[in-house]
Amino acid sequence: MFHTYPSIMDTEMTTTADTSSVDSSTIASWPDDEVGQSSFSTTAIIFRSVYITFASILTIFGNIFAMFVLHRVPEFSDATKIFMTALCSADLGVGFAITLSIPASFIDDWPFGTIVCQIFCVLIGVFGCSSVAYLVGITLDRFVATSFPLRYPSLLTRSRAIKASTLIGIVTLCVNILLLVFVSPNSLSYNHHAAICIPQPISTNLVSETIYFVLILVLPMAAIFTIYSKLLYISHKQVRRIRQDLPAAGRVKTDDRKAVILFIVVTASFTASWLPFFVSRMHVVITTVTYPGWADFVIIWLAMSNSWFNFCIYILMSRPFRRTALRLLNASPFFHTTVHPLPD
Repeated sequence: MFHTYPSIMDTEMTTTADTSSVDSSTIASWPDDEVGQSSFSTTAIIFRSVYITFASILTIFGNIFAMFVLHRVPEFSDATKIFMTALCSADLGVGFAITLSIPASFIDDWPFGTIVCQIFCVLIGVFGCSSVAYLVGITLDRFVATSFPLRYPSLLTRSRAIKASTLIGIVTLCVNILLLVFVSPNSLSYNHHAAICIPQPISTNLVSETIYFVLILVLPMAAIFTIYSKLLYISHKQVRRIRQDLPAAGRVKTDDRKAVILFIVVTASFTASWLPFFVSRMHVVITTVTYPGWADFVIIWLAMSNSWFNFCIYILMSRPFRRTALRLLNASPFFHTTVHPLPD
């Protein structure tokens, strides 16, 4: 992300300097690095490889299990299940993609060639943008459910949620192919310190970097947190008013409020994971500052790790999800002893 290596496309071209497709002056420089390898010690490479392996496994199996559980949680509406499953699918896509970084990390080089690296960059962009869009979908789902509880089942039906999720996937795929392949193809390269293919920040792309940062993170997150603040206020008023006459209904509304809080934490986790990535890119583009290799690794893999954070959040914060997951585990032939629930 911030290091000074020519892109894979350049290293596979002829050795003449004037044939290079990327102007080295436009890419953040790391003069202490050798092209084709990181500056990490053997111990650091082993630690990096073990973490990437752990993140890949937890992301894949955690999101598969989450999707399996979600469709069996009776407390969630069909529309909520669809949007949450779509979010898990985007995270699962990241999990499968980053498995390519496991061998790359162990051998400290990218063994799969230029085309696979470009495809990898596009997929990471697609899954990241899709996650933002699905978070917006979940937010709108909660807004309708809280603001129009009687009309909610007819406004957000299962078929509409499926169509919306499918459209989001198609649009994000097209947009990222346009941005990454046609707008700035020379920025797609392998980052040796993070052992991952990812678009590199280029100083001549300040406008596009700014637009991407604002559209993908700033505006969606600002809108989401604004809506959730409004929903918490509405939910609090409803619970206080209903509890005076109908205590049971008040408990139902309290559960709705807990669902809002759950998705606020999911959104905050996404923001905290990806904000350093976008801010650091902007910092590099504006100042051409250099970052140490460990910072490069931490910033990039914090963003990638968000794909398994959600599964942990569901387990820790959602009682219906946790109860359903434990019931399924107890019914599994692989578990011969009772799995006791975590305290609420």
